[in-house]
Amino acid sequence: MKTEHLSKLLNWFEGKNGVLVALSGGVDSALVAYSAYAKLGKSAIAVTADYKTLAQEELEYAKKISSEIGIKHIVI
Repeated sequence: MKTEHLSKLLNWFEGKNGVLVALSGGVDSALVAYSAYAKLGKSAIAVTADYKTLAQEELEYAKKISSEIGIKHIVI
């Protein structure tokens, strides 16, 4: 990802009081979760929906990613 694109993503979170990020366990949502946490700290929360078609492996990735980032993670 080019630096200016990452800067735009990080800047998008400025001025927000808090956000919920849908975290699937994939690269795209992981980058958004990381960026949200980098800008908002504890005011950013990652959420993963554990539904019938979600592979257990994806849920485990989401848990691991959120732990590595440091973002609070809720599984619903």
